[in-house]
Amino acid sequence: MKARILLLACLTGCLQASVFAATKTSTGSGNWTTAGTWSPSPPASGDSIVIGAGHIVTVSTNVNHTGFASAVKINVIGTLTFFGGGSKLRLPAGSIVTVSSGGQITSTGGGGASSKTLEAGGATIWAGTTGTVLGPQTISESAPLPVTWLSFNAKRAGETSINLKWSTASEINNSHFEIERSTDAKNFTVIGQVKGNGTTSQVSNYTYTDASGLAANCYYRLRQVDLNGKSEYSIIIAVPASAKTVAKQAAGSNIVSLNPNPVVDMAELRVKGYENVNANIQVVDMSGMVLKDMMMLLGTESSPAMIDLGFLKTGTYIINVTPEGNDKAIDGFKFMKK
Repeated sequence: MKARILLLACLTGCLQASVFAATKTSTGSGNWTTAGTWSPSPPASGDSIVIGAGHIVTVSTNVNHTGFASAVKINVIGTLTFFGGGSKLRLPAGSIVTVSSGGQITSTGGGGASSKTLEAGGATIWAGTTGTVLGPQTISESAPLPVTWLSFNAKRAGETSINLKWSTASEINNSHFEIERSTDAKNFTVIGQVKGNGTTSQVSNYTYTDASGLAANCYYRLRQVDLNGKSEYSIIIAVPASAKTVAKQAAGSNIVSLNPNPVVDMAELRVKGYENVNANIQVVDMSGMVLKDMMMLLGTESSPAMIDLGFLKTGTYIINVTPEGNDKAIDGFKFMKK
């Protein structure tokens, strides 16, 4: 009788596991908390969660799944992005996040990078300060990323000389850092290398001088390489054009701007001199075809309006802004969509 009861209990447990644990797959780009982002239903306890190739799933609030009874597994084939300050994804203990080849975990929009976190069992396994993590990579509370980033910044030391500084709180099997530079925050070139400190729990500080830097706007990122060849990227930082370059371009400077640029999905729209004004917004492709036409209230410098550009394909576009009362657009701002 006891054997039968035990067998019945085992079968019941297996049946419950098969009923409640499932694979939840993204249906396209969307917000993590939007039911329509997932099929057949939103993530639940014990699920295997898949973000498909080409899909961008956005965490824009504090998403707390620590109440799940069982750990979850997340496979990021596309993009998991954290947007805005305080955006967090909190998973139960034992959860595992796998970033497949071609996938990435990244952050966009405003807010402090340190306030954007991916957590498992109360431990931070990724933060905005870490920068973009590219696959293949698997992270959990028992298998953290090889480098814990503290800071990364750059400052001009002259017209074409730029000093870079960064620091780490700890390192595991860190071979070296590759310094990469870009003119568009999309296409990067390796310009130098700095040796890492292997494995250490102490704060490590690094410097590098780009003596042949660019006078125009430029961007930098670091590629951290393990002793086994695996790698991850830091955040991307921007260095404004030199004072002389800014002076030359001042007459033709844009009134309209988008941040970030390139855009992933949501972007901050700022329009100098037109705060809290209704405006017609048009997004057009390079052939002049209107892809989005809408009215919206322009924000302020500290609280900009947000525009969703996630529907666009990778490429270059123009956003035209016509404030209420104007008979033509005040500016045409060119931007890129990742």
